[in-house]
Amino acid sequence: NKTDHTMQSPAHSISYNVDLANINTLRKVMIKLCRRALYFKVIIYRSIFVAPCHKRVMWEYLRWLRQRKPRIVVGSLVGVTAYTAGRLLSCDQQSSSSAQDAVPSESCVSNYMVGLLPVNIQAKFSDDRFLLSESFNLDSLTVFPALRETPRILHNGNSRNRSLINACPTLQRPIRHPPLWGNNNHVQLLVHDQLKRVGSAEIELHRQLIHHDDGGVTALDWVIGFDGSSAKQDPGHDGHAAARVSTTGVEPPDVYAHGVRPTVMLLHTITGRTDDCYGLGTLIRALNARGWQVVIHARRGCGDLPLRTPQFNLLGDARDTEQAVDLVAQAMTEHTGRGTPGSNCGGSPLSDDASGYLPLMAVGLSAGSAALVRYLGEAASATPVCGAVLVSPGYQIPAAWRRCHPVYDRILTEKVKKMFLFKNESVLRTSTETSAAFDKAAEADNIGDFVDNIYLFAGNSSADDYSINHDPSSVVHRVAVPVLAINALDDPVCTRENIQEDIFLSGNDNLILATTNHGSHLAFYESWTATPWVDTAAVEFLSAVLSEKRESRVTKTTQTAGECPQWSGE
Repeated sequence: NKTDHTMQSPAHSISYNVDLANINTLRKVMIKLCRRALYFKVIIYRSIFVAPCHKRVMWEYLRWLRQRKPRIVVGSLVGVTAYTAGRLLSCDQQSSSSAQDAVPSESCVSNYMVGLLPVNIQAKFSDDRFLLSESFNLDSLTVFPALRETPRILHNGNSRNRSLINACPTLQRPIRHPPLWGNNNHVQLLVHDQLKRVGSAEIELHRQLIHHDDGGVTALDWVIGFDGSSAKQDPGHDGHAAARVSTTGVEPPDVYAHGVRPTVMLLHTITGRTDDCYGLGTLIRALNARGWQVVIHARRGCGDLPLRTPQFNLLGDARDTEQAVDLVAQAMTEHTGRGTPGSNCGGSPLSDDASGYLPLMAVGLSAGSAALVRYLGEAASATPVCGAVLVSPGYQIPAAWRRCHPVYDRILTEKVKKMFLFKNESVLRTSTETSAAFDKAAEADNIGDFVDNIYLFAGNSSADDYSINHDPSSVVHRVAVPVLAINALDDPVCTRENIQEDIFLSGNDNLILATTNHGSHLAFYESWTATPWVDTAAVEFLSAVLSEKRESRVTKTTQTAGECPQWSGE
């Protein structure tokens, strides 16, 4: 048929009509876009980590274009081809809440369905026609993803969760993925690895050392300013300007001299370093823009801290996290005269005033989210933390270790060997048992085997005991504060198979899950500017938690006829 081409869906027996006039128009637009995309030809050319059927469509079209436009660089066309093919099949149909409930219209396939349906696509090109034959499968992976998608929210439907989500505009609007490369998880991760160093040179830290009972040392790195001129004189290990630890001691800095303000404790990734400010530069800026205080908990062996004892844990120790949280809460309460830190979870006041609470929150990233959830689960309602955000959490261990993409698995294994083993060999080889454990861990060729052989350094008698004592999923049902978890379904490190949706739907009233099809691991970029929208979402959610706490505090204060103090920056 010279006017349209009909695509049959065996799964639904529905016809989809594609107007060739629109195709010709889009072809012209695509050629124009291609000419503007020459700058990105290398990035685009190297970003084809997609299904074979996706490659075939693009290369067929590229071959046809080269016959007519031989001067166009092939590499610069790949991302635009995917963009045009996605736009070709787009329409205004609203997306449903889940893939299983999505029903396509008879006239076209919606932008939402384009990201879910196509699996087997073959293209044939002639001078005047663009013929597409296609079959659909609802269980397929993304082939031509939509450039915009709204995060999918999961929780058990209680009124408080709905209220918190309604206060987060970023979680309700379409996310604008970066054109050309935003649909590729590997490129997003590569860009994140480079951009996380941006701005770290301007961050100045005060290090508060924490000496634990077993002789180990962790630290609280307080953000005390942004002094780029002095920090730039201290290059990092790779030549980039590094964040600067300006002062060190056992006491916190005087950051609450003008009043206590909301404070966020950040728990870094598996190999956090101070030279790039733990990769948290953009998040620190977003929190600082709200007038909030930021402090980072550096775990044993991380943040340029040498091991003092043969004890370390990739996920951190809940007791170390508890002591760090208590010290932050203590620093806040000492400036308020409100007594000792108490519970923020429904009633135990920080002083005799029944309305008291601390505006203390936490954000865990990747492995840091495991340490945070383990602490919150063990502390239950006794924690001074009033809300938390988890970015790219891995959920259950040890299964999560085995699902990591093999390339990143290898890279991560070498990193942890260098940071924890080889750097501290003299400390770890203190006995026959620890030397044997060291050798086995050094021989591991994947992160799962590495973790299975370091249980002794984490204070456990076996790998099974390590999983029992440090698995966050075993205590997540006891978390008593609002928690937002954000995952990307294309995450190659903490993969979509790790996500345990049941704990959000029925396991705990305080848990909320937000997922997107794209975002990779910790990146979550949008727009041409590669802005991490997850930072904005985290700030909005924590602000909503603070607002809820303040309303509750005002209510309690009114009932007790007392005065409701105002926190600075709230």
